[in-house]
Amino acid sequence: MVDSGQQAYMRLAIQQAHQGQTPFGCLIIHNDQVIAQAFNTVSSSHDPTAHGEINTIRLVCQKLQSHKLPNTVLFTTGKPCPMCMSAILYAQIPQVIYGVSIATIAQFMPQITITSEEVA
Repeated sequence: MVDSGQQAYMRLAIQQAHQGQTPFGCLIIHNDQVIAQAFNTVSSSHDPTAHGEINTIRLVCQKLQSHKLPNTVLFTTGKPCPMCMSAILYAQIPQVIYGVSIATIAQFMPQITITSEEVA
């Protein structure tokens, strides 16, 4: 069951997605505070790694001056792709909450069909 706090954080992730050209937004919280939030900038930055999750992880790592992010929670509008899940694992983010599945996203745009569970 999703609580009202989680719904509020997901709404913020959705707001981030609206800033980009894709439906992908993300934020990371620590101690119930948003540390950073970002959206997919692949097209505008000409960087295929600039997914919302990657951009947000980069911001948090710079802000905290650490590549390890234990005790954080990542909220993302779509289930992380294999690249993003790998970054989540390397950053040691222990919890991910996502809005829609890769299967749902694939109905609207091409997706890599390897699930994050297969990566993890």
